[in-house]
Amino acid sequence: MEYLPEFNLRRPATAAEAVALRTAAPASRYLAGGTDMIVNVRRGIETPSALIDLSGIADMAGIEVADDCVRIGAGARLREVADHAVLRRDYPAVAEAAAAVAGPT
Repeated sequence: MEYLPEFNLRRPATAAEAVALRTAAPASRYLAGGTDMIVNVRRGIETPSALIDLSGIADMAGIEVADDCVRIGAGARLREVADHAVLRRDYPAVAEAAAAVAGPT
């Protein structure tokens, strides 16, 4: 069984804080949904001094609809994109692509 080595976990509340943490610890790595970072750490492929979890940064999540555009945050979940009514209606290829790769977990 592969083991998970020790590392520091940081959970910034803002993108600016995340950048500052990474600047202060260049050997750290960002952790976000859909990445294989934990698998890579467990296998010894990556050996970060710290992981910076981006999931708590509210500005990176969600989908915003304005008059003439849609903003999909980098932290938006694939299921949100796949199920979003405006995306399904106006940007069906985006919604269908998200549905094709989104898993039940």
